[in-house]
Amino acid sequence: MNVEFDSAASDIISAYTQVAEALDSLEGERITGHSNVKDGVFCTTYSDSTRIYVNYGDEAVTVSGVTVPEKGFVRIS
Repeated sequence: MNVEFDSAASDIISAYTQVAEALDSLEGERITGHSNVKDGVFCTTYSDSTRIYVNYGDEAVTVSGVTVPEKGFVRIS
């Protein structure tokens, strides 16, 4: 059972680190837009004009000149 916990803890820490990186300094900003810009790729826009593209697909995708890695995100501030 300890092995399962160690694996889960590692996954949780990794996910938290990615979310913290994406949302750093956006505390207090409002989401002003959210759209599906391509199959499996979403863009969220915040009140300070920051955009975060998230790609849920298995291949990198280029949207509006921005390449979003597979299962990853790109933040445009």
